[in-house]
Amino acid sequence: GCKVDQVVTLDVTATRSSGGRTRSSFRHQVAVRKSDMEVLGGFVFAGEPLSLLDDGIFFFTPTELIIPSTFDHAYSFAYMSEAFSILLDALRALHPAIEDISPIRMGDDPWTTYVRLSHTALPIMVMGDGFKAGFVILAYATRGGVLLLDAPDAFQHRKGLEVLARSLVHAAASLGSQVILSTHSLELLDLLISESVEKRTGLHVYRFGLMDGQPRVLR
Repeated sequence: GCKVDQVVTLDVTATRSSGGRTRSSFRHQVAVRKSDMEVLGGFVFAGEPLSLLDDGIFFFTPTELIIPSTFDHAYSFAYMSEAFSILLDALRALHPAIEDISPIRMGDDPWTTYVRLSHTALPIMVMGDGFKAGFVILAYATRGGVLLLDAPDAFQHRKGLEVLARSLVHAAASLGSQVILSTHSLELLDLLISESVEKRTGLHVYRFGLMDGQPRVLR
């Protein structure tokens, strides 16, 4: 339904890692509008490489953070990210007795993600909502790509907010993640700003408001 101003031909060389590095080249044509080219033209030039995130864009609302089916997926992402030790260290700030998190299969039952504590092992689904939500958020943050979070402060007490802020800033600063979140929590915002200043990580804060009776996004 959009007016096409021109067709751009892209010569793409893609490199993907999955047990070993592979490289492939292909030609792809895409129709674009003039307004899009004005944006893209600011950083895309003929013959210059453009790095695209192929790790996906992930979006979570508070209720989705504690759905049991997300725990196994989150574990897989953390395991593949090669940053699993970082995740465990962050979670130990919430629950010091944690020794490990891993899938376990009991008899003929399905594989289930368990949290191994110093004195027992529990399915992650019986842990507290704050722990489960934090586990999912931090697991996806270690994967890279783009992470969209609606109210990540849900279920969290002060310690949980501190862990989230520190870990999300670390993911953006050191692991190549881009985190975009919405929150009503001034406490979380204060923590994010403090951590970003300390790590010298770019942080942009926007709020929605009315100007002359019209909705605006204010920086």
